Amino acid sequence: MDIVVTRAISLAGIVLVGYAIKRLGWVRREHFSVLAIIVLRVTLPCALITSFNDFVITGTLTWLIVIGAAVNLIQQGATWLLTRHDTARRRSFAILHSGSYNVGAFAMPYAAQFAGPAAIVYTAMFDIGNSIAAGGIGYGWAMMIARGESMSLRRLAVTMLRSPVFDTYLVLLFLQLAHIRLPEQIIGFTSLIGQANPFCAMLMIGVGLDLALPARAWATAAKFLARRYAFVIVFCLLMWYAIPSAVLSDQIKTIVIVVLWAPVAVMIAGFVDEAHGDVRLASLIASISVIIAIIMMPVVYMVLG
Repeated sequence: MDIVVTRAISLAGIVLVGYAIKRLGWVRREHFSVLAIIVLRVTLPCALITSFNDFVITGTLTWLIVIGAAVNLIQQGATWLLTRHDTARRRSFAILHSGSYNVGAFAMPYAAQFAGPAAIVYTAMFDIGNSIAAGGIGYGWAMMIARGESMSLRRLAVTMLRSPVFDTYLVLLFLQLAHIRLPEQIIGFTSLIGQANPFCAMLMIGVGLDLALPARAWATAAKFLARRYAFVIVFCLLMWYAIPSAVLSDQIKTIVIVVLWAPVAVMIAGFVDEAHGDVRLASLIASISVIIAIIMMPVVYMVLG
């Protein structure tokens, strides 16, 4: 447990480092876009390639892919309805923040410390559905709204394919289905770059963070987080009571419930920047969700475990 808490505090500390170097004038908030490009197009894809090269998709656990996608899509659909009277930029921002769980850099190490190596498999399966829904469908949907484009499956597909995270997962899924493993030389290269992803991602959040926001911004952040955790509570209850143990064991259900308390995925702030949204608000929401996750994830595991 000490290792878990130390890692979580370290991740939060990197956010503070990013915020501090911006306050010192070493970087400017404009550099956020550069960091977002590095994270979304370089370090995160490399981290995914490294993680999934030795990964094997098995029968029963494919339910976790479905669950990971479903919890995102349900929130995106509900948010789209709830924000139908808002401006295009606000709707885009809201859809990007519907679901989108930070699994690889945050929840996966947490779960592995709690439940051992098997938890990595469970969280990785969940993250396939989570990332396809958030980095693909949610990204495409939000970008189309931000650009004022009319909704169509063709435009959605084209926009989704512009997401490097979504493209990476498509390639990785193809390799999995074809039973192809990348050479060790390539994995050694991607591993070296992928190791920088947690640091770069959390530093990016810190650079975008602005604590001197007006009260209205804090209220907006509270509104988004309240809606997020209302869904989390509902999903947790459904996971525990509605899914039979014959389908998913209590151990697997516990891990998924812990993951549902993970913070907002770091790629979301980069997507908000791409959509010309409020990066400062996105960074604030992400930072608060990290603090909530540090507290709630071990508490939830200890209660269920």
